[in-house]
Amino acid sequence: MSESLKVLQGGVLVGALDKGDSEPFYGFTYDEAYLKSSSAVPLSLSLPLSARRYTGYEAMPFFEGLLPEGDVREAVARQFHVSAMRPMELIRVLGKDCAGDVVILEEGDSCDLPGEAAYVPLPNTLEEIVRYPYGAIAQLRAEYRLSLAGGQEKIALFHDDRAPLDKGWFAPLAGAPSSHIIKPQIADRFPLLASNEFICMEAARAMGFEVPETAIVLGEHPLFIVRRYDREMMEGSGDGALQVLRRVHQEDFCQAIGLTSGEKYEKQKTHHAQDMARILVDYAARPIEALGELFRRIALSYLIGNCDAHLKNYSLFLNGGVAVSLAPVYDLVCTTIYDGRFGGELNRSMGIRIGDHLNIDKVAPNDFILLARDMRQPKRVAAKILEELASSLEAAFEAAAIESARVGLADDAYDLTQRIVRSAAKRKGVMRKAADLLG
Repeated sequence: MSESLKVLQGGVLVGALDKGDSEPFYGFTYDEAYLKSSSAVPLSLSLPLSARRYTGYEAMPFFEGLLPEGDVREAVARQFHVSAMRPMELIRVLGKDCAGDVVILEEGDSCDLPGEAAYVPLPNTLEEIVRYPYGAIAQLRAEYRLSLAGGQEKIALFHDDRAPLDKGWFAPLAGAPSSHIIKPQIADRFPLLASNEFICMEAARAMGFEVPETAIVLGEHPLFIVRRYDREMMEGSGDGALQVLRRVHQEDFCQAIGLTSGEKYEKQKTHHAQDMARILVDYAARPIEALGELFRRIALSYLIGNCDAHLKNYSLFLNGGVAVSLAPVYDLVCTTIYDGRFGGELNRSMGIRIGDHLNIDKVAPNDFILLARDMRQPKRVAAKILEELASSLEAAFEAAAIESARVGLADDAYDLTQRIVRSAAKRKGVMRKAADLLG
């Protein structure tokens, strides 16, 4: 007996996932009518437009990449009474609000409720909604079929922009798009994690990076909130009523390269920087600009001590045809401050190697010469990028501290910015020496 799921993009049927009794994973086939459309674009760079059926192993990286990971996946799987080892079964129940412009439905299901009918108001304040995250968030996922990739607990909801940020929240129905991602600070082992992400994102904004709108809702457990960059307000919407959103298609580099979530971290024999550069050379609308910006982002994560900057934390917009551009910066956290003296201890291996080294403490100036080569950066361009980042560190985090005070974060948030800057001092020196060598 064959099982089938519909895959929609922009409300249009793109193709189908199907699995026979003897197959372990769902394969994917583009819809014949969709392939004939002049507006057809691939779901993923790893799934080019073709009439052939992609096997489960070929389709798995993109579709599995839409799901939560690790402990979060286990919790969600238990809520739905399915196995976390069968990710496509989770796709079946979580596919109504995925990253990018993708909706996955069972045969006979639809997502055509208009306007306010597509949203259920949540009467409590946001802190109350996510006070017990693993229970409440799993329950929301179970009821409204919401999916977010990644290993951190989070929930995607819709916010009425006419209301203050701690109120006016809705759960999407019938595949309606969410507007924000909320991350509760629940890990006492890692103090001030929500504040950490807010500060790092605001520091990146001060450095001139493209960063989505972020916020903090204060309470017993602060909540980090980010407006989704893969959602856009429809022109003329929101005037006296709920704003109407449209999905914007994107995928992360894991999906684009054709790797599963389990392969997102660099290994000794992989070359993720080279793989990412190849994607941009082959598909970016402006490859020279994109390569320089990606080099800049990898260097930023090194500078601020973000060892969790892996392939799933860099994403691409699919802009039509196969032309791509880099999505905004997201998921920036200084992980190196969690060294056993301040909270728990986190791994010092980076998600993407720099030169010959994975361990952030072992990176030397010569490694940036190798990274520049891998990212196809002219030496003088790479030198300028590194020097500008190193020179702007203190001022950027001072601006982030001021913004933290403006939104009401306590004095410990300012102390946190100083801790991050102090932890970056050695890395700043390495980057400056690298700039001298490259220049």
